[in-house]
Amino acid sequence: MNDHLSLVRQARKAYEEHRLKTAMEEDKTVLSFDYAESILLPIFKDTPSTFYFKTRRKVDTFGITDEKIVDNIGSIQCNFVVDECHRISKGPNSVISMIYSYLIKNVAPNSSIIFYGDNCSTQNKNQYLIGFFSYLVKTLKLYKEIEVYLMVAGHIKFSPDSHFGTIKGKLKRGECQSILQLLGSRDHQNICKE
Repeated sequence: MNDHLSLVRQARKAYEEHRLKTAMEEDKTVLSFDYAESILLPIFKDTPSTFYFKTRRKVDTFGITDEKIVDNIGSIQCNFVVDECHRISKGPNSVISMIYSYLIKNVAPNSSIIFYGDNCSTQNKNQYLIGFFSYLVKTLKLYKEIEVYLMVAGHIKFSPDSHFGTIKGKLKRGECQSILQLLGSRDHQNICKE
């Protein structure tokens, strides 16, 4: 047990050190990624009793957090929201697609990237994700290097969890009846009505 807890402390320390490095080095990026629990819509403050027997719409959320602290605001997370009618399995195909989309739009070429993910073998700890990162560095030569770290199983609390908790808290305090309202479209100003 002591060896396990020592390993957890070392992993947490490395994670914090990597986060601090990004603030000092321009060409280094630390990103964390994870899936959140599915959101079931609609959400009402006072749920009608008839809802108990109805199936609500499932919405999946995948978040990628840039660990760079910006002006004491904290880290910034980009969320991919996937409606159930466009749902794909939470496997390597979906993770790779969303990470690639994020990298192309947000990470400068020729930079070094450090990724943190949870220890889920289906999504993150597999040959496809590692092969994809190798392809970006060795074949496409888009980035100098990519390092991948997986959090110790059972002790996974990192930035994406914090951001998902913020979203979940807002949803619990308010009402959210549609995906447009969840996203905060032009017609719906907030993440949910409070």
